Amino acid sequence: FRAACQWLRKAQKDAAAKTEEARTAARASVLKDLVAVQEANKTSAGLVAFLVKEYHPEFSSEHDSQSKQYLLQVVRAFSADKQSGRKKFPKSRQTGVAFTSEHWLLFCQEVSKCLNHWYEADHKQP
Repeated sequence: FRAACQWLRKAQKDAAAKTEEARTAARASVLKDLVAVQEANKTSAGLVAFLVKEYHPEFSSEHDSQSKQYLLQVVRAFSADKQSGRKKFPKSRQTGVAFTSEHWLLFCQEVSKCLNHWYEADHKQP
């Protein structure tokens, strides 16, 4: 029983290491884009303006760009679970060609973290 448990733990550890290695490699492929996002991530308005200008999310808004509703639309546009079935992807700053679906999903996950931070900081009541 102990040998089986040790074997299972080792297999799980190896699988986790391979997954992390693949994620690190994928993250490196969108690094230039993520650095640009971090540079724009000084204020919520700055980040939203940058994302809308550079990556053209698919939504139409009649709200003021400083409003909570506008921020929520951008959050939804970059939400990772809303990206399935998408056919066209914006160009990457790193490669100059369109993102692959895997890289776009990873990019959206990282952007969502930043957007959620600003939503909580600016619009959530304590």
